Amino acid sequence: MMVAFAVVLLVSWPVCAWGGCAVTGSGWGFPMAAYAFFATLAFGSAFTAAMCRMYGLTPLAPFFRRAVWLAMVAGLLSFALLACVVAAPWRLLVYSAITPNPTANFWWLVVLTGMMLGCLFLLVVLLGSANGDTDTVGQYVFLFVAAVAAFGANNNLAALLAGMVDPPLWSGLQALILFCASTILAGCSLAVVGGQAVRAGAGRELSAAERSAVQTAGVVMLFMLVVLAGVTAFRLAAVLRFPEDPGHEAARLLLTGPLRWSFWGGEVAVGLLAPLACLLTAREGRERRVALAGGLALFGVLLQRYHLVLLARFTPSLGPFQPPAGNHLVPSLADVAGLVLALAVLGLALPVGERWLAKGAAPPLAGDGPPED
Repeated sequence: MMVAFAVVLLVSWPVCAWGGCAVTGSGWGFPMAAYAFFATLAFGSAFTAAMCRMYGLTPLAPFFRRAVWLAMVAGLLSFALLACVVAAPWRLLVYSAITPNPTANFWWLVVLTGMMLGCLFLLVVLLGSANGDTDTVGQYVFLFVAAVAAFGANNNLAALLAGMVDPPLWSGLQALILFCASTILAGCSLAVVGGQAVRAGAGRELSAAERSAVQTAGVVMLFMLVVLAGVTAFRLAAVLRFPEDPGHEAARLLLTGPLRWSFWGGEVAVGLLAPLACLLTAREGRERRVALAGGLALFGVLLQRYHLVLLARFTPSLGPFQPPAGNHLVPSLADVAGLVLALAVLGLALPVGERWLAKGAAPPLAGDGPPED
């Protein structure tokens, strides 16, 4: 598995560098969607780590260490992708520190993401220490602050992406529900897919506790998919029912306009209906089907973020509306290479984190499978 990710890394790196890492004029297209996707993975993994310590969701406990590690790595990669979007990333960091703007969503997004990453780094250090398996007050404090910061940053990301569409399609409580549900879905999906990849690479089966965690994560994913399908159908039906709604043109782009194929075929069919079918037919012992649903759901979340960015570029905020040409909807090779490069780094970092955090973990109980590598 690590060899495969290394090959992908070596192939995508020169392609991304050859294309200038998408800084040449299309930064608010697919690269912005890639940043939003990895930020969503980071926030969702932080939510998943917090859910592992919640009453009623304790079967998710085997995902705790993995979710903390993935949240930290995905957050760092989101900043790396953000540096590919802005022309001067160092100025962004400097100005965020010396000239704070509490009224800007983007400033809060950067600050809260940095706060989350700092707490997650300290939490990783504690979990990797000799007594990392012992729950301490410090672990709960860092986890709580990281989860609160992730929640705030996710809300600011929702306001940023939804606010770029003018007139807006998503706003208020509906935008909050859409982004929270998709973020939790992405976090649980990443934990399940990452666990399945690690076990497949190691050539061993899941333990009993991990099987229970996968089944519980599948229930959470199913609930989030139902919420996503419901809020999306309700909002689009309301827009179609009332043509005077400000989001009518944006909805038309998705439903019957140039984005209809990627919306219906990608976001709806592959990203919503297919994961729902996999989870509804997943019985005990079919954890691979839950992992397949997680992979499809992650693809749907990526397309959802990309559609929001495209709507921001093509909605009629100024002047008469002109539908975009089809070639403007397809990301360039360098854009895709940047996303693949980030995914390869995340895949390579996953087994490293599993080995590091296993140092502070207690050995498994009898009947729970072989110990961690």
